[in-house]
Amino acid sequence: MPFVLLNCDKPIPERMKHTYIYDPEEEIIPACNIKTVPGDMTERGCA
Repeated sequence: MPFVLLNCDKPIPERMKHTYIYDPEEEIIPACNIKTVPGDMTERGCA
């Protein structure tokens, strides 16, 4: 599964759906440009 839960995100497991390890054989898109848990920087988090 390409989604990962980083050690620093273990207290807030909801962040897992925003962290993705690229796999060319998977067509999963990480959750981006949506409201997230404070402190989580997504691909569009600074827009």
